[in-house]
Amino acid sequence: MTRLLATLLLVLFVAGCAGPRSYTQLTGLQDEPRCRELLADMEGRIRTAGTRDRSAHPLDDFPYLRVDRFLASFAGQLAGPAQRRAWHGRLLALGSEARALELDNLPRPFTASERQAIETCIRRLADADRAAPGFYQRVQQQARVPSGYSTPQRVLGLFPLTRLVVLHQIERWNAIWEPAFNAPRFAKGVRIEYRPLQAVTLEPDRIRAWLAQARAASPLAIPELPDARLQALFHHFAPRWQVRQASSADRIGALYWGQDGRPQVDGARPVVYQLPSYTRFQGQILLQLNYQVWFGARPAQGLLDIYAGHLDGLIWRVTLDSDGQVLAYDSIHACGCYHFLFPVSEEVRLHALDPDEENPLIFFGAPDRDEERLSVRITDSHHYLVGLSLEKDQGTEVRDYRLQPYQTLLRLPDGQGGTRSLFDPGGRVASSRRLERFLLWPMGVPSAGAMRQWGQHLISFTGQRHFDDPFLLSEFLLRPGPPGGQKKR
Repeated sequence: MTRLLATLLLVLFVAGCAGPRSYTQLTGLQDEPRCRELLADMEGRIRTAGTRDRSAHPLDDFPYLRVDRFLASFAGQLAGPAQRRAWHGRLLALGSEARALELDNLPRPFTASERQAIETCIRRLADADRAAPGFYQRVQQQARVPSGYSTPQRVLGLFPLTRLVVLHQIERWNAIWEPAFNAPRFAKGVRIEYRPLQAVTLEPDRIRAWLAQARAASPLAIPELPDARLQALFHHFAPRWQVRQASSADRIGALYWGQDGRPQVDGARPVVYQLPSYTRFQGQILLQLNYQVWFGARPAQGLLDIYAGHLDGLIWRVTLDSDGQVLAYDSIHACGCYHFLFPVSEEVRLHALDPDEENPLIFFGAPDRDEERLSVRITDSHHYLVGLSLEKDQGTEVRDYRLQPYQTLLRLPDGQGGTRSLFDPGGRVASSRRLERFLLWPMGVPSAGAMRQWGQHLISFTGQRHFDDPFLLSEFLLRPGPPGGQKKR
Protein backbone atom coordinates (compact mmCIF):
# COMPACT_ATOMS: atom_id res chain seq x y z
CA MET A 1 0.00 0.00 0.00
CA THR A 2 2.83 2.39 0.88
CA ARG A 3 4.61 1.65 -2.41
CA LEU A 4 1.37 2.19 -4.37
CA LEU A 5 0.80 5.56 -2.68
CA ALA A 6 4.39 6.64 -3.36
CA THR A 7 4.07 5.67 -7.02
CA LEU A 8 0.80 7.59 -7.34
CA LEU A 9 2.30 10.70 -5.79
CA LEU A 10 5.32 10.49 -8.10
CA VAL A 11 3.07 10.29 -11.15
CA LEU A 12 1.05 13.25 -9.93
CA PHE A 13 4.20 15.25 -9.25
CA VAL A 14 5.65 14.58 -12.69
CA ALA A 15 2.34 15.44 -14.35
CA GLY A 16 2.13 18.67 -12.39
CA CYS A 17 5.66 19.65 -13.41
CA ALA A 18 5.09 19.10 -17.11
CA GLY A 19 5.37 22.31 -19.06
CA PRO A 20 5.98 23.74 -22.51
CA ARG A 21 8.96 22.58 -24.51
CA SER A 22 12.10 24.66 -24.58
CA TYR A 23 12.52 26.97 -27.57
CA THR A 24 15.68 25.07 -28.47
CA GLN A 25 13.61 21.91 -28.94
CA LEU A 26 11.33 23.45 -31.57
CA THR A 27 11.80 22.24 -35.14
CA GLY A 28 11.10 25.67 -36.60
CA LEU A 29 14.50 26.83 -35.32
CA GLN A 30 16.62 24.06 -36.79
CA ASP A 31 18.19 26.38 -39.35
CA GLU A 32 18.32 29.42 -37.04
CA PRO A 33 21.27 28.94 -34.64
CA ARG A 34 21.27 32.63 -33.66
CA CYS A 35 17.58 32.45 -32.77
CA ARG A 36 18.07 29.27 -30.75
CA GLU A 37 20.83 30.94 -28.77
CA LEU A 38 18.90 34.16 -28.18
CA LEU A 39 15.64 32.50 -27.17
CA ALA A 40 17.45 30.03 -24.90
CA ASP A 41 19.15 32.99 -23.20
CA MET A 42 15.75 34.66 -22.80
CA GLU A 43 14.24 31.54 -21.24
CA GLY A 44 17.12 31.14 -18.82
CA ARG A 45 17.10 34.74 -17.65
CA ILE A 46 13.35 34.81 -17.09
CA ARG A 47 13.51 31.57 -15.13
CA THR A 48 16.48 32.68 -13.02
CA ALA A 49 15.03 36.12 -12.25
CA GLY A 50 11.58 34.72 -11.47
CA THR A 51 9.73 37.15 -13.75
CA ARG A 52 7.45 34.55 -15.30
CA ASP A 53 3.96 36.01 -15.78
CA ARG A 54 0.86 33.93 -15.07
CA SER A 55 -1.66 36.05 -16.95
CA ALA A 56 -1.94 33.37 -19.65
CA HIS A 57 -0.69 29.82 -20.19
CA PRO A 58 1.96 28.89 -22.83
CA LEU A 59 1.17 26.06 -25.23
CA ASP A 60 3.34 22.96 -24.97
CA ASP A 61 4.69 22.92 -28.54
CA PHE A 62 4.26 26.63 -29.21
CA PRO A 63 5.53 28.52 -26.12
CA TYR A 64 5.38 31.85 -27.95
CA LEU A 65 1.57 31.42 -28.00
CA ARG A 66 -0.40 31.82 -24.79
CA VAL A 67 -4.00 31.10 -23.95
CA ASP A 68 -6.39 32.11 -21.18
CA ARG A 69 -9.61 30.35 -20.21
CA PHE A 70 -11.74 32.56 -22.42
CA LEU A 71 -9.72 31.90 -25.58
CA ALA A 72 -9.43 28.21 -24.68
CA SER A 73 -13.23 28.02 -24.87
CA PHE A 74 -13.02 28.54 -28.67
CA ALA A 75 -10.89 25.44 -29.29
CA GLY A 76 -12.76 22.96 -31.44
CA GLN A 77 -15.45 25.53 -32.31
CA LEU A 78 -13.67 27.65 -34.93
CA ALA A 79 -15.54 27.83 -38.23
CA GLY A 80 -13.55 28.88 -41.25
CA PRO A 81 -10.20 30.58 -41.96
CA ALA A 82 -11.27 34.04 -40.69
CA GLN A 83 -12.08 32.72 -37.23
CA ARG A 84 -8.92 30.61 -37.10
CA ARG A 85 -6.74 33.59 -38.06
CA ALA A 86 -8.46 35.91 -35.57
CA TRP A 87 -8.13 33.36 -32.77
CA HIS A 88 -4.49 32.61 -33.57
CA GLY A 89 -3.78 36.36 -33.64
CA ARG A 90 -5.12 36.67 -30.12
CA LEU A 91 -2.90 33.82 -28.91
CA LEU A 92 0.08 35.57 -30.50
CA ALA A 93 -0.90 38.87 -28.86
CA LEU A 94 -1.21 37.25 -25.43
CA GLY A 95 2.22 35.70 -25.88
CA SER A 96 3.71 39.03 -26.93
CA GLU A 97 2.16 40.86 -23.96
CA ALA A 98 3.37 38.27 -21.46
CA ARG A 99 6.85 38.18 -23.00
CA ALA A 100 7.10 41.99 -22.82
CA LEU A 101 6.18 41.90 -19.12
CA GLU A 102 8.71 39.21 -18.35
CA LEU A 103 11.50 41.05 -20.20
CA ASP A 104 10.59 44.46 -18.75
CA ASN A 105 10.87 43.10 -15.21
CA LEU A 106 14.30 41.48 -15.67
CA PRO A 107 16.92 43.00 -13.35
CA ARG A 108 19.38 42.92 -16.25
CA PRO A 109 17.21 43.77 -19.25
CA PHE A 110 17.90 42.96 -22.85
CA THR A 111 18.93 45.84 -25.07
CA ALA A 112 16.46 47.30 -27.54
CA SER A 113 18.26 45.62 -30.46
CA GLU A 114 18.24 42.26 -28.66
CA ARG A 115 14.52 42.54 -27.98
CA GLN A 116 13.88 43.41 -31.61
CA ALA A 117 15.90 40.36 -32.61
CA ILE A 118 13.84 38.20 -30.23
CA GLU A 119 10.60 39.35 -31.82
CA THR A 120 12.04 38.74 -35.30
CA CYS A 121 12.90 35.19 -34.28
CA ILE A 122 9.40 34.67 -32.86
CA ARG A 123 7.84 35.86 -36.12
CA ARG A 124 10.02 33.46 -38.16
CA LEU A 125 9.15 30.63 -35.83
CA ALA A 126 5.44 31.45 -36.01
CA ASP A 127 5.53 31.61 -39.83
CA ALA A 128 7.30 28.25 -40.05
CA ASP A 129 4.85 26.60 -37.64
CA ARG A 130 1.80 28.06 -39.37
CA ALA A 131 2.90 26.63 -42.72
CA ALA A 132 3.14 23.10 -41.30
CA PRO A 133 0.30 20.62 -42.04
CA GLY A 134 -2.25 20.28 -39.23
CA PHE A 135 -1.02 23.42 -37.43
CA TYR A 136 -4.40 24.77 -36.32
CA GLN A 137 -5.55 21.35 -35.20
CA ARG A 138 -2.48 20.95 -32.98
CA VAL A 139 -2.89 24.42 -31.52
CA GLN A 140 -6.55 23.80 -30.68
CA GLN A 141 -5.66 20.50 -29.04
CA GLN A 142 -3.08 22.21 -26.82
CA ALA A 143 -5.04 25.41 -26.06
CA ARG A 144 -5.98 24.41 -22.54
CA VAL A 145 -5.43 26.14 -19.22
CA PRO A 146 -4.67 23.66 -16.42
CA SER A 147 -6.64 23.73 -13.22
CA GLY A 148 -5.14 25.83 -10.46
CA TYR A 149 -5.98 23.15 -7.91
CA SER A 150 -3.30 20.78 -6.62
CA THR A 151 -4.22 17.11 -7.00
CA PRO A 152 -1.32 15.92 -4.75
CA GLN A 153 -2.59 18.17 -1.94
CA ARG A 154 -6.06 16.70 -2.26
CA VAL A 155 -4.77 13.13 -2.34
CA LEU A 156 -2.63 13.61 0.77
CA GLY A 157 -5.36 15.63 2.48
CA LEU A 158 -8.02 12.91 2.06
CA PHE A 159 -10.15 15.40 0.17
CA PRO A 160 -13.41 13.37 -0.04
CA LEU A 161 -13.56 13.40 3.77
CA THR A 162 -12.04 16.75 4.71
CA ARG A 163 -14.17 18.63 2.16
CA LEU A 164 -17.26 17.73 4.21
CA VAL A 165 -15.84 19.52 7.25
CA VAL A 166 -14.97 22.61 5.17
CA LEU A 167 -18.35 22.58 3.45
CA HIS A 168 -20.08 22.57 6.84
CA GLN A 169 -18.04 25.59 7.98
CA ILE A 170 -18.84 27.47 4.77
CA GLU A 171 -22.55 26.79 5.26
CA ARG A 172 -22.32 28.15 8.79
CA TRP A 173 -20.59 31.31 7.53
CA ASN A 174 -23.25 31.78 4.86
CA ALA A 175 -26.02 31.34 7.41
CA ILE A 176 -24.54 34.21 9.43
CA TRP A 177 -23.84 36.67 6.62
CA GLU A 178 -26.72 36.06 4.21
CA PRO A 179 -29.41 37.57 6.47
CA ALA A 180 -27.02 40.37 7.45
CA PHE A 181 -26.63 41.65 3.91
CA ASN A 182 -27.93 45.22 3.58
CA ALA A 183 -28.61 45.29 7.32
CA PRO A 184 -29.12 48.86 8.61
CA ARG A 185 -26.29 48.56 11.12
CA PHE A 186 -23.74 48.38 8.32
CA ALA A 187 -24.94 51.70 6.93
CA LYS A 188 -23.92 53.43 10.16
CA GLY A 189 -20.56 54.43 11.59
CA VAL A 190 -17.54 56.36 10.36
CA ARG A 191 -17.07 55.84 6.66
CA ILE A 192 -15.20 57.12 3.66
CA GLU A 193 -17.09 57.23 0.39
CA TYR A 194 -14.83 56.87 -2.63
CA ARG A 195 -16.25 58.30 -5.85
CA PRO A 196 -14.81 58.13 -9.38
CA LEU A 197 -12.90 61.30 -10.19
CA GLN A 198 -14.23 61.32 -13.73
CA ALA A 199 -18.00 60.86 -13.77
CA VAL A 200 -19.40 59.70 -17.12
CA THR A 201 -23.04 59.04 -17.92
CA LEU A 202 -23.90 57.25 -21.16
CA GLU A 203 -27.27 56.70 -22.76
CA PRO A 204 -28.31 53.01 -22.93
CA ASP A 205 -28.82 53.26 -26.68
CA ARG A 206 -25.24 54.40 -27.16
CA ILE A 207 -23.85 51.52 -25.09
CA ARG A 208 -26.02 49.05 -27.00
CA ALA A 209 -24.81 50.43 -30.34
CA TRP A 210 -21.16 50.29 -29.31
CA LEU A 211 -21.42 46.65 -28.26
CA ALA A 212 -23.33 45.69 -31.42
CA GLN A 213 -20.75 47.39 -33.66
CA ALA A 214 -17.84 45.70 -31.86
CA ARG A 215 -19.48 42.29 -32.03
CA ALA A 216 -20.22 42.67 -35.75
CA ALA A 217 -16.64 43.72 -36.50
CA SER A 218 -15.13 40.66 -34.79
CA PRO A 219 -14.88 37.33 -36.65
CA LEU A 220 -15.27 35.71 -33.22
CA ALA A 221 -18.24 37.94 -32.22
CA ILE A 222 -16.26 39.35 -29.28
CA PRO A 223 -17.55 42.79 -28.20
CA GLU A 224 -14.05 44.27 -27.91
CA LEU A 225 -14.36 48.06 -27.79
CA PRO A 226 -11.79 50.67 -28.84
CA ASP A 227 -9.89 52.07 -25.86
CA ALA A 228 -11.80 55.38 -25.67
CA ARG A 229 -15.20 53.66 -25.64
CA LEU A 230 -14.07 51.00 -23.18
CA GLN A 231 -12.73 53.67 -20.85
CA ALA A 232 -16.03 55.54 -21.06
CA LEU A 233 -17.86 52.35 -20.05
CA PHE A 234 -15.51 51.81 -17.11
CA HIS A 235 -16.24 55.34 -15.88
CA HIS A 236 -19.98 54.98 -16.48
CA PHE A 237 -20.31 51.80 -14.39
CA ALA A 238 -17.62 52.63 -11.79
CA PRO A 239 -19.23 52.24 -8.35
CA ARG A 240 -18.98 54.32 -5.24
CA TRP A 241 -17.16 52.47 -2.46
CA GLN A 242 -18.49 53.12 1.06
CA VAL A 243 -15.89 51.74 3.47
CA ARG A 244 -16.24 51.66 7.25
CA GLN A 245 -13.13 53.06 8.94
CA ALA A 246 -11.40 51.54 11.96
CA SER A 247 -7.75 52.03 10.99
CA SER A 248 -5.48 53.05 8.14
CA ALA A 249 -5.83 49.47 6.83
CA ASP A 250 -9.33 50.40 5.67
CA ARG A 251 -8.19 53.00 3.15
CA ILE A 252 -8.26 52.21 -0.55
CA GLY A 253 -4.99 53.07 -2.27
CA ALA A 254 -2.39 52.59 -4.97
CA LEU A 255 0.14 49.75 -4.80
CA TYR A 256 3.88 50.42 -4.66
CA TRP A 257 7.01 48.55 -3.60
CA GLY A 258 8.15 49.56 -0.11
CA GLN A 259 11.72 49.84 1.11
CA ASP A 260 11.23 46.59 3.05
CA GLY A 261 10.75 44.74 -0.24
CA ARG A 262 7.03 44.23 0.32
CA PRO A 263 4.19 45.84 -1.64
CA GLN A 264 2.40 48.63 0.20
CA VAL A 265 -0.84 50.55 -0.26
CA ASP A 266 -0.72 54.34 -0.44
CA GLY A 267 -4.00 55.42 1.16
CA ALA A 268 -3.30 59.02 0.18
CA ARG A 269 -3.71 58.05 -3.50
CA PRO A 270 -7.08 56.30 -3.94
CA VAL A 271 -6.86 54.08 -7.02
CA VAL A 272 -9.17 51.41 -8.43
CA TYR A 273 -7.64 48.99 -10.93
CA GLN A 274 -9.71 48.11 -14.01
CA LEU A 275 -9.65 45.03 -16.23
CA PRO A 276 -11.98 43.92 -19.06
CA SER A 277 -12.93 40.27 -19.44
CA TYR A 278 -15.54 38.23 -21.31
CA THR A 279 -18.08 35.57 -20.44
CA ARG A 280 -20.12 33.16 -22.58
CA PHE A 281 -23.79 33.16 -21.71
CA GLN A 282 -26.38 31.19 -23.69
CA GLY A 283 -24.70 31.47 -27.06
CA GLN A 284 -23.43 35.03 -26.71
CA ILE A 285 -20.13 36.59 -25.64
CA LEU A 286 -20.67 39.37 -23.10
CA LEU A 287 -18.33 42.10 -21.90
CA GLN A 288 -17.36 42.24 -18.23
CA LEU A 289 -15.90 45.22 -16.38
CA ASN A 290 -13.71 44.32 -13.38
CA TYR A 291 -12.83 46.82 -10.65
CA GLN A 292 -10.28 45.92 -7.96
CA VAL A 293 -9.54 47.82 -4.75
CA TRP A 294 -6.61 47.17 -2.43
CA PHE A 295 -6.20 47.67 1.32
CA GLY A 296 -2.94 47.63 3.25
CA ALA A 297 -3.86 44.68 5.46
CA ARG A 298 -6.57 42.62 7.06
CA PRO A 299 -5.83 43.41 10.72
CA ALA A 300 -5.89 40.61 13.28
CA GLN A 301 -9.06 40.43 15.37
CA GLY A 302 -7.48 38.42 18.16
CA LEU A 303 -4.35 36.63 19.30
CA LEU A 304 -4.70 33.94 16.63
CA ASP A 305 -6.56 35.23 13.59
CA ILE A 306 -5.74 32.82 10.78
CA TYR A 307 -7.35 35.10 8.16
CA ALA A 308 -5.33 38.22 9.05
CA GLY A 309 -2.29 39.30 7.11
CA HIS A 310 -0.56 41.74 4.82
CA LEU A 311 -2.65 43.24 2.00
CA ASP A 312 -6.31 42.67 1.29
CA GLY A 313 -8.44 43.35 -1.74
CA LEU A 314 -11.82 43.02 -3.37
CA ILE A 315 -12.94 42.60 -7.00
CA TRP A 316 -16.29 43.95 -8.21
CA ARG A 317 -17.42 42.73 -11.63
CA VAL A 318 -20.14 44.09 -13.91
CA THR A 319 -21.43 41.80 -16.69
CA LEU A 320 -23.18 43.66 -19.49
CA ASP A 321 -25.92 42.01 -21.50
CA SER A 322 -26.07 42.35 -25.26
CA ASP A 323 -28.45 45.30 -24.82
CA GLY A 324 -25.79 47.21 -22.87
CA GLN A 325 -27.57 46.91 -19.54
CA VAL A 326 -26.36 44.99 -16.51
CA LEU A 327 -27.03 41.25 -16.56
CA ALA A 328 -25.41 40.59 -13.18
CA TYR A 329 -22.81 41.75 -10.70
CA ASP A 330 -20.49 39.46 -8.81
CA SER A 331 -17.62 39.87 -6.40
CA ILE A 332 -14.76 38.04 -4.72
CA HIS A 333 -11.91 38.95 -2.42
CA ALA A 334 -8.46 39.05 -3.98
CA CYS A 335 -7.76 35.62 -2.45
CA GLY A 336 -10.65 34.12 -4.43
CA CYS A 337 -12.80 33.77 -1.31
CA TYR A 338 -16.35 35.01 -0.64
CA HIS A 339 -17.99 34.77 -4.04
CA PHE A 340 -21.19 36.85 -4.15
CA LEU A 341 -23.52 36.91 -7.18
CA PHE A 342 -26.17 39.57 -7.85
CA PRO A 343 -28.47 38.91 -10.83
CA VAL A 344 -29.94 42.19 -12.09
CA SER A 345 -31.78 41.38 -15.31
CA GLU A 346 -35.41 40.46 -14.74
CA GLU A 347 -35.06 37.90 -17.53
CA VAL A 348 -32.62 35.59 -15.75
CA ARG A 349 -33.50 32.78 -13.41
CA LEU A 350 -31.46 30.61 -11.07
CA HIS A 351 -30.37 27.08 -11.88
CA ALA A 352 -31.12 24.49 -9.24
CA LEU A 353 -28.12 24.53 -6.90
CA ASP A 354 -26.44 21.37 -5.67
CA PRO A 355 -26.69 21.38 -1.84
CA ASP A 356 -23.61 19.17 -1.65
CA GLU A 357 -21.43 21.77 -3.39
CA GLU A 358 -20.06 25.13 -2.32
CA ASN A 359 -22.16 27.78 -4.03
CA PRO A 360 -21.84 31.57 -4.06
CA LEU A 361 -24.11 33.71 -1.96
CA ILE A 362 -26.78 34.79 -4.46
CA PHE A 363 -28.95 37.86 -3.97
CA PHE A 364 -31.71 38.81 -6.41
CA GLY A 365 -33.02 42.35 -6.70
CA ALA A 366 -29.70 44.18 -6.93
CA PRO A 367 -30.20 47.75 -8.17
CA ASP A 368 -29.19 48.56 -11.72
CA ARG A 369 -27.05 51.60 -12.44
CA ASP A 370 -29.68 53.92 -13.85
CA GLU A 371 -29.91 57.54 -12.73
CA GLU A 372 -27.71 57.09 -9.68
CA ARG A 373 -24.32 55.44 -9.36
CA LEU A 374 -24.27 52.17 -7.42
CA SER A 375 -22.69 52.18 -3.96
CA VAL A 376 -20.79 49.11 -2.71
CA ARG A 377 -20.65 48.93 1.09
CA ILE A 378 -17.65 47.30 2.78
CA THR A 379 -16.95 46.63 6.46
CA ASP A 380 -13.83 47.74 8.23
CA SER A 381 -11.02 45.26 9.01
CA HIS A 382 -12.55 42.16 7.35
CA HIS A 383 -13.49 44.14 4.23
CA TYR A 384 -16.61 42.06 3.67
CA LEU A 385 -19.13 43.19 1.09
CA VAL A 386 -22.26 43.89 3.18
CA GLY A 387 -24.58 45.98 1.06
CA LEU A 388 -25.53 47.62 -2.22
CA SER A 389 -27.32 50.92 -2.48
CA LEU A 390 -28.12 53.81 -4.80
CA GLU A 391 -27.81 56.26 -1.88
CA LYS A 392 -24.94 58.66 -1.40
CA ASP A 393 -23.33 58.86 2.02
CA GLN A 394 -24.20 62.05 3.85
CA GLY A 395 -21.97 63.54 6.51
CA THR A 396 -19.01 61.25 5.88
CA GLU A 397 -15.64 61.91 4.29
CA VAL A 398 -15.77 61.85 0.49
CA ARG A 399 -12.70 61.15 -1.61
CA ASP A 400 -12.18 60.87 -5.35
CA TYR A 401 -10.48 57.84 -6.86
CA ARG A 402 -8.76 57.34 -10.18
CA LEU A 403 -9.07 54.35 -12.46
CA GLN A 404 -5.85 52.67 -13.56
CA PRO A 405 -5.25 49.66 -15.83
CA TYR A 406 -4.79 46.39 -13.96
CA GLN A 407 -1.61 45.85 -16.01
CA THR A 408 0.17 48.55 -13.97
CA LEU A 409 0.26 46.02 -11.12
CA LEU A 410 2.45 43.83 -13.31
CA ARG A 411 5.05 46.61 -13.83
CA LEU A 412 5.34 48.42 -10.52
CA PRO A 413 8.49 50.60 -10.14
CA ASP A 414 10.89 48.81 -7.81
CA GLY A 415 12.62 51.98 -6.53
CA GLN A 416 15.88 51.01 -8.23
CA GLY A 417 15.13 52.16 -11.75
CA GLY A 418 13.43 48.95 -12.81
CA THR A 419 10.00 47.36 -12.52
CA ARG A 420 8.63 44.35 -10.74
CA SER A 421 5.32 42.52 -10.82
CA LEU A 422 3.15 42.53 -7.73
CA PHE A 423 2.80 38.77 -8.20
CA ASP A 424 5.38 35.99 -7.97
CA PRO A 425 5.80 33.29 -10.67
CA GLY A 426 3.01 31.34 -8.98
CA GLY A 427 0.58 34.22 -9.52
CA ARG A 428 0.37 35.16 -5.84
CA VAL A 429 1.57 37.99 -3.58
CA ALA A 430 4.21 36.23 -1.50
CA SER A 431 3.94 38.54 1.52
CA SER A 432 0.17 38.04 1.79
CA ARG A 433 0.26 34.41 2.94
CA ARG A 434 -2.28 33.54 5.64
CA LEU A 435 -2.20 30.97 8.42
CA GLU A 436 -5.41 29.49 7.04
CA ARG A 437 -3.32 27.78 4.36
CA PHE A 438 -2.27 25.18 6.95
CA LEU A 439 -5.89 24.26 7.67
CA LEU A 440 -7.19 24.39 4.11
CA TRP A 441 -4.33 22.74 2.21
CA PRO A 442 -6.33 19.46 1.84
CA MET A 443 -8.71 21.42 -0.41
CA GLY A 444 -5.98 21.63 -3.05
CA VAL A 445 -5.79 25.44 -3.06
CA PRO A 446 -2.10 26.42 -3.02
CA SER A 447 -1.52 28.98 -0.24
CA ALA A 448 -5.19 29.47 0.54
CA GLY A 449 -5.93 33.04 1.61
CA ALA A 450 -3.06 34.66 -0.28
CA MET A 451 -3.80 37.51 -2.70
CA ARG A 452 -3.86 36.26 -6.30
CA GLN A 453 -3.31 37.46 -9.85
CA TRP A 454 -6.11 37.54 -12.39
CA GLY A 455 -6.56 34.03 -13.79
CA GLN A 456 -5.44 32.42 -10.51
CA HIS A 457 -8.57 32.98 -8.39
CA LEU A 458 -9.87 29.62 -7.18
CA ILE A 459 -13.35 30.36 -5.85
CA SER A 460 -14.41 26.98 -4.46
CA PHE A 461 -12.74 25.02 -1.71
CA THR A 462 -14.90 21.92 -2.03
CA GLY A 463 -15.06 21.72 -5.84
CA GLN A 464 -13.13 23.20 -8.76
CA ARG A 465 -14.16 26.63 -9.95
CA HIS A 466 -12.20 29.60 -11.33
CA PHE A 467 -13.37 33.21 -11.35
CA ASP A 468 -12.19 33.71 -14.95
CA ASP A 469 -14.07 30.66 -16.24
CA PRO A 470 -16.08 32.00 -19.21
CA PHE A 471 -18.97 29.67 -18.35
CA LEU A 472 -19.16 30.62 -14.67
CA LEU A 473 -22.37 32.64 -14.89
CA SER A 474 -24.02 29.93 -16.99
CA GLU A 475 -23.41 27.52 -14.13
CA PHE A 476 -25.82 29.46 -11.93
CA LEU A 477 -28.03 31.60 -14.18
CA LEU A 478 -30.26 30.91 -17.17
CA ARG A 479 -32.52 33.00 -19.36
CA PRO A 480 -35.70 31.28 -20.55
CA GLY A 481 -36.51 31.92 -24.20
CA PRO A 482 -34.29 33.42 -26.92
CA PRO A 483 -31.10 35.21 -25.78
CA GLY A 484 -30.46 38.90 -26.20
CA GLY A 485 -33.97 40.12 -25.42
CA GLN A 486 -34.63 43.50 -23.93
CA LYS A 487 -35.09 43.94 -20.24
CA LYS A 488 -38.58 44.44 -18.94
CA ARG A 489 -39.05 47.91 -17.53
